[in-house]
Amino acid sequence: HNIAKYILRYNLILKPKKFEDQILVQKIANIYFANPIGLAAGFDKNAEMIKALAKFNFGFLEVGTVTPKPQLGNKKPRLFRLESDKAIINRLGFNNYGAIKFKKNFQKNYANELPIGINIGKNKDTKSQTKDYLYLIEYFYDLADYITINISSPNTPELRKIQEAEILEEFIDSVNEQRNLLGKKNLFLKIAPDLTKKQLEDICIISLKYNINGLIISNTTIARENLTNKKFSSETGGLSGRPLFAKSNQMIAAAYKILQGRIPIIGVGGVSNAADAYHKIKLGANLVQIYTALIYEGLNLATEINQDLAKLLRQDGYKNISAAIGILSK
Repeated sequence: HNIAKYILRYNLILKPKKFEDQILVQKIANIYFANPIGLAAGFDKNAEMIKALAKFNFGFLEVGTVTPKPQLGNKKPRLFRLESDKAIINRLGFNNYGAIKFKKNFQKNYANELPIGINIGKNKDTKSQTKDYLYLIEYFYDLADYITINISSPNTPELRKIQEAEILEEFIDSVNEQRNLLGKKNLFLKIAPDLTKKQLEDICIISLKYNINGLIISNTTIARENLTNKKFSSETGGLSGRPLFAKSNQMIAAAYKILQGRIPIIGVGGVSNAADAYHKIKLGANLVQIYTALIYEGLNLATEINQDLAKLLRQDGYKNISAAIGILSK
């Protein structure tokens, strides 16, 4: 990861030609997206690589997760490659430089040619469920195109409990109250793939009630289904990559059936090519994020996916990607 950061920072990698195609253009949550393929949070935790990453034909970037205070994260080893499964297990624990340093980096490295989101989380030692989030929303309010409230990482104790209906409603009510004071801003919610049908339904209903602008489905999973790699399968942490594909797809389809397009869905989990991205879109995702596949396929992956996705849409007779959203979940 550090080598990748170094290569990007010092322009040591050949960047692809700029790729644009009108068939991929959308306006979602009042934001213009040149294409639907975004970089998920976790790669650029400290907003150090925005300018460099903007050259790789992503439709949008999400930086972070950032917490109010700097934190080292969990003890090492905490990251495991499951190469035979095209997967990663991580228990990093929101390791980052903290809000002050992050903000300086963001302002220094900002690129205005594409939408940029900031993913926020709580410090491990913060007891309050809302304190850190309210602070970060206000601190970053004028910077990003959207702010993602991360309440679904499995690597911060008790964090996922915020997704429970009663706690979530109180939490989102506080967040929304602050948003109303600060003015209109896009707030996205990133949720776990390990929710029950009822939990997902509750989250969708609460999101509609409080005008959440986007649902990111999904974070990493604590499940260990169908792994060929037995060496690391017992390691605790969040599993991402190919094994998450089907699980996140089920969640996307279920959420779309409830929401029916009233809240945009950003699909994440196991996407490594255009067919994967297209499938998530047809299940109900307006946008798609990638991360783990970059580790195995390289930084030109967004370009390849966009080029092939445009071809797939035309083969199916679509004039714009928006017409394909949710066709398998209707």
